[in-house]
Amino acid sequence: MEPRDGQWVVRRAGAARRSDVYATQDEALRAAQALTRPEGGQLLIQDANGHVRESFTLGRLAFEKISAVEGIRLSRDMKRDLRRSAEAATPDAARQLLAEKYGSTIG
Repeated sequence: MEPRDGQWVVRRAGAARRSDVYATQDEALRAAQALTRPEGGQLLIQDANGHVRESFTLGRLAFEKISAVEGIRLSRDMKRDLRRSAEAATPDAARQLLAEKYGSTIG
């Protein structure tokens, strides 16, 4: 996402055209997160000169990176379940789906 003419543009990496334009950075960030989270990926926030100001890893990709650092390798079934949980209506619903399958003491 990047500022453009007083608004914020959100587009997928490699896309030739912009996805959407938002009045505020906050609105654009929420839209970009919603776009990125289901499959996972990296979200970049650029300044007016095109330089990356901030970056975030979201969704399944973030979980896989954290797991790799911890020495945990995700099975094909676990990756599938993470993709399905990303389709849940809310983050709480996604956590519930995973907790029911894999067990959790997280509140």
